[in-house]
Amino acid sequence: MTSTNEGLENKTGVVVLLILCVIASIVSLFIIVLVIFDRRFHGTTEILMGNLAIADLLLSAIGVPTKLAQALSSSDDFVGTDAVCKIMMFTPMLSISSSIFTMTAMSFERVLAIIKNVHLREIHHKVIIISIVWALSVISAGPQIYEYSTYLKFEEEENKTEISCGSHGIEENFETIYASILVFVGYVLPLVIISCNYGLIIRFLWNFSKSEGRDGPGSEVKGAVFKARVRVAKMIFTATALFAILWLPFFVFFTMEEVTGTDDSSEIGSTLQTLKQALIVISTFSNPIVYACYQKKFRSGIISLLSGKTFRGQRVEDTSTMSTAVS
Repeated sequence: MTSTNEGLENKTGVVVLLILCVIASIVSLFIIVLVIFDRRFHGTTEILMGNLAIADLLLSAIGVPTKLAQALSSSDDFVGTDAVCKIMMFTPMLSISSSIFTMTAMSFERVLAIIKNVHLREIHHKVIIISIVWALSVISAGPQIYEYSTYLKFEEEENKTEISCGSHGIEENFETIYASILVFVGYVLPLVIISCNYGLIIRFLWNFSKSEGRDGPGSEVKGAVFKARVRVAKMIFTATALFAILWLPFFVFFTMEEVTGTDDSSEIGSTLQTLKQALIVISTFSNPIVYACYQKKFRSGIISLLSGKTFRGQRVEDTSTMSTAVS
């Protein structure tokens, strides 16, 4: 059993995390609104940034708060229906999968833009990419719906039966097999692919820096465009590196819980679970910070959004477009 002091400390930590979730949700909403309303953010990379923000919003607004609310409950029983149980377990993995698959797509997009000089400007290209990302995410997280459900759990220490949300009534060894596949498909393999793509980019940049072909007419303009593309590649690489570092403990904890069966709702208030949720919340802040550090356009976009210029500019442009069409 948890001591009174430890339980109080954990609940204080939970409240702090809930406050951070609210802040993270607001930041993610800013990015989403920016991508929707600011025409400067309608490129493929920016659209994928918006998709990352949607994944972060799912975590900070639904996935993490749902679990933290259970920790604050005065009842030992799981608070919610069987559907709530499944959503609580499904949403975080859906969001995490979407994030890593989006970053994988971004690495391919950078290879095309920098090495092949191919740009996916058509809207249907962006729709296809995002659709594939979410389809793969649903497939990766889908088994969570099968695995988790509400059930009656007998606590021997307290000699009582309580309602719990956890793995129950599933095939033997399902948890171990699923955890192994998910860690490989949803973490290891994407990071290997991303590393290979950025390896290709680094090799290309090295050869480009030694090439004499940059000299000649228009070389300054080409160099400026090229530097801008490289800056975006650095931004995405940094975001991916942070993802790998911040989510490594999560996948370690996830595997341990799946194997040992400690992924039950009765464990949500534990120190390990609180630490796990803290890492998730911190990860949702990492992408906006990286964007702000690497992109002046992103910083100016946020300022324009906060001052209302984004919406005023949209109205002016729409009015101008309508006037042109009428004339």
